[in-house]
Amino acid sequence: MREVDRVAIEELGPNLYQMMENAGRNLAVTVLETLDAAWSRTPVSVLCGTGGNGGGGICAARHLANR
Repeated sequence: MREVDRVAIEELGPNLYQMMENAGRNLAVTVLETLDAAWSRTPVSVLCGTGGNGGGGICAARHLANR
C-alpha cells in the first residue's frame, strides 16, 4: 500500500493530505449510503490505529460528526 501511495503522490500529483481527505470523505459517504435512513439513530465508532491509514479514518470521523 505504501508503494501505491508513493507512486500516486510522485506521479499523479495529489499530496498526502489530499489523499487522506479524499479517503475520509469517501469512507463517510459509504457509511451514510450503507446506513441510509438509520443514520440518524445509529451510533458509529471510528477506530484508527497507528498504521499509515489512520488519517483517513480521522477525516471520515470528522465528516460524519459534521452531519
